[in-house]
Amino acid sequence: MNPDGLTFTFKIRPGLKSHSGNPLTADDVAWSIQRTALLDKGAAAMLAGIGLTKANALQNVKKIDDTTISVTTDQRYVPTFALNVLGSWPASVVDRKLLESRAKTSNGGNDWLKTNEAGSGAYKLVKWTANDSIVLQRFDGYRILLAMRRIACCVT
Repeated sequence: MNPDGLTFTFKIRPGLKSHSGNPLTADDVAWSIQRTALLDKGAAAMLAGIGLTKANALQNVKKIDDTTISVTTDQRYVPTFALNVLGSWPASVVDRKLLESRAKTSNGGNDWLKTNEAGSGAYKLVKWTANDSIVLQRFDGYRILLAMRRIACCVT
């Protein structure tokens, strides 16, 4: 957190990759948070909790350089609260290059994301059937190798 109590600056660990194999960049991080706020869907309410809205996301979430991002809140928050919001699913990082290449409309790629994923987390989506089942596969390009290789779950 910067001395002003409003701005949080983050550095991206070098060598991270998205599930597509694209490098994970500061641009991906800033764009992902901005995208959530600009879409102004349910997930945006979490970001609004620290003052990030459709009206100010482009000004308050910035790529500083290839490995640095800053997020400026609307007021001082307990740092753990702001960090919990920024670490929650509405701030999940997506692969901007991949998502923009798949987007058919101006909805930030949401149509494509209904049945696909563009993430960078520990597990990648293998198969998802709405109201039925999900299968996730360990992403061996993740920063640490997890023991569980596959997760499958279904509705009973």
